Amino acid sequence: MCSSDLAEALFLGQPGMPQRVFANDHTLAAAYLFHNGPERKVYVDGRLEVSTRESFERYLEITDRFVTHDPQAEKMLLADVPPDAAGQREMPAVMLQIDGFLGAIENLVDHPRWRPVFYGDAAIVFLYEPDAARRGVSAVDREKLRIELWRRALEVRPNSANVQFKLGLALLQSQPAQAAQHFRRALELDPKFEPARRSLAFAAAKAARQSAGQGP
Repeated sequence: MCSSDLAEALFLGQPGMPQRVFANDHTLAAAYLFHNGPERKVYVDGRLEVSTRESFERYLEITDRFVTHDPQAEKMLLADVPPDAAGQREMPAVMLQIDGFLGAIENLVDHPRWRPVFYGDAAIVFLYEPDAARRGVSAVDREKLRIELWRRALEVRPNSANVQFKLGLALLQSQPAQAAQHFRRALELDPKFEPARRSLAFAAAKAARQSAGQGP
């Protein structure tokens, strides 16, 4: 990945975006600062500082709490932001490396308090829901994001019946014929996978109706 071409960093550098970003990966942080520093800041700049053990453990804790939907994550993020002249603290944006969280896909796509607003090859960008609404920044198409992430997971674990099944579920509404292929593969990998068997029947019927022009 070339830091000078990171689309996620360019997206966050647009006017009206938060002045600070929590990036869970030093490469992401470096790319963000390459485009947007020094005026805008990241939680830890791995190019210029060696984190203390306490800072590094806090960094990991914020990431874990964010992914598991723990509200304490917001409190920890704001605690490191200096107040402005009016005494207000601006919630940072969050940029998470995709490949590090392929085991928590549903948690990322359906976060109850953070809106996924952009994703590229490297990362997903989130804005805090109230801030995203105030800025008028729409969420990405969550169905497409879910499909993309499960496809990435399948590249890593092609022989996982569960990943095949989850990708099939992600495709079911818009691409039932493809969904059926993944349910079928899940059953090849695990013949006792009953949810995949039921989903295969449903997907095949849905695909047949679409092929016959009978709607979804």
